[in-house]
This record gives sequence, C-alpha cells and structure tokens, in this order.
Amino acid sequence: MRAVPDGRTCGCGRRGCLETVASAGGIAAEYAERRAATQPLAETVDAAGVAARMAAGDDVAKSVWNDAINHLAAAIAPVILTLGTRRIVIGGGLIGAGETLLEPLRSGLSSLLPQGTGVEIVAAELGDRAAALGASVLAESPL
Repeated sequence: MRAVPDGRTCGCGRRGCLETVASAGGIAAEYAERRAATQPLAETVDAAGVAARMAAGDDVAKSVWNDAINHLAAAIAPVILTLGTRRIVIGGGLIGAGETLLEPLRSGLSSLLPQGTGVEIVAAELGDRAAALGASVLAESPL
C-alpha cells in the first residue's frame, strides 16, 4: 500500500509503500536518513533504539515515530470504515514497543474515525509462532 508518493524504494520494488515508513526497518531507515541531515550517527539504530531516543527527548526520533503512527493510522482507518472492523490486531517487529506504539495509534485512529466507532487496537499474541501455527492449520485442513 502506497503511503508516501515517491518515497523510499520498498522490498517489493515499488516506492513509498507503508512498509518503508511504518515498519521497524522503515522507522530505523527514516531515522538514520533524517539524523544524517543534521548529525550523522556513529552507530546503527533500530526501531527500538528510535523509541528509546524518543523517550529520552530526541526530537528527530519523535518526529519519525509520530509520522510512522500517522501513516499506519491513515492506512488502517479506511479498512475499519469500509469493513466495519471491531478489532485490529497489530503484530510484527514494532509490537515490541507495546503501548509506545499502541497508545498513539489508538489516538491517531480516534481522530480519523467517527465518534463511537468503538474499535479495539490490541497486540498480537502469537509472535513469531503465528506463521508456523497458520501453516499447521492449513496442512491439516482438507482441500
């Protein structure tokens, strides 16, 4: 899903996909790019490092994190409105940030959705096991 026209190249080959701005890797890359414009980094910072820097008061980290949340909320809101979804389960590398991710995402979505939509935003519980469990269910299902 395109989030930023003419944005960074995604792993799929297109430019500006949501993955490039609202994934763990996308956040880390965006932070490194913005930080390099003012003060080059001596070390590589992953998304957890960006979250930690944000908590420590780093304005660039806060800007990158907020932009990622805004892009994610903008991508999720139409799905909720179109399908009437009542629960959104967030997984992937960013979910390790817990409420640092979920609380602003809830807030961002509430600003985009009509009052009373009542959507629950929760963290995925299966973690790295999700793909293996899904594959096992498919393997046991009759075709």
